[in-house]
Amino acid sequence: LGSATFQQKRADDGTMPIGSMKVVDEVTGEVQERVPQVCNSMYNLNHILRTQIMDSDYFKSLSALVTFADVVDEIFDKVTYATPFIPNTRVPSSCFCLLYKLFTMMPTYQQVQMLLKHPDSPFIKIIGILYVRFVVDPKEIWTFFEPLMADNTEVEPSNDGKKKTISQFVQGVIDELHYFDTILPRIPVPVQRKMAEMMMQNKMKLDRIAHLRQRIKPGARVMARFYDDNETYEAEVLRECKQPGFFRVVFTEYGNEQDTSLEDMTVPD
Repeated sequence: LGSATFQQKRADDGTMPIGSMKVVDEVTGEVQERVPQVCNSMYNLNHILRTQIMDSDYFKSLSALVTFADVVDEIFDKVTYATPFIPNTRVPSSCFCLLYKLFTMMPTYQQVQMLLKHPDSPFIKIIGILYVRFVVDPKEIWTFFEPLMADNTEVEPSNDGKKKTISQFVQGVIDELHYFDTILPRIPVPVQRKMAEMMMQNKMKLDRIAHLRQRIKPGARVMARFYDDNETYEAEVLRECKQPGFFRVVFTEYGNEQDTSLEDMTVPD
């Protein structure tokens, strides 16, 4: 089947029908927008994997999970690796069963971002990354992935002792079509090239920040952007902030203080 943006589910794929692209948050009552899914009726999974998930007793048991929070809790409790199948078997993993469960729920933008930023388990982030890679419009993928390119959280995707960072995992699912025992949907060539360019620019920026980070200490003299007028002035670093990548500075001439991103500072030669 060709790609299509899902706004309702087909009756024969075992999922609950979804009507509107908007949903009311079950806790806050806020109206939120679902992330459109660009996929075929199998959510871009291969036929064998999708069939085995649908036939899995574990996947069937997930019908008891009725809220997004329920699914996130289940990921935290059950997912310890991110391969499509349980190692050395053809039984679908809890990771991919829960990923498929999320496909059927069609989460909102806020919910997908919650997965990608979740602090409690790297596998919650991994499932968020796989969700984006399998069913989100390729032209939107980078907006979800860019903030993760500086994420150095370590994870062991295949339970084989080989660790990688979240940023390395993201780069892998962008660059590669093969993901363990399955195939990822193909990213159109122009979009792939643009993402490769953005990754290179992002790496250069991170390298610059890492170099700058070594030079910026309390008492250091810097040139810093003053956010009220977007101009650059001489400043002194006071201390590192709790927010990663930010320092408290005082502007020498006027005495104003602000929390300033490393990206907005330079160290004079």
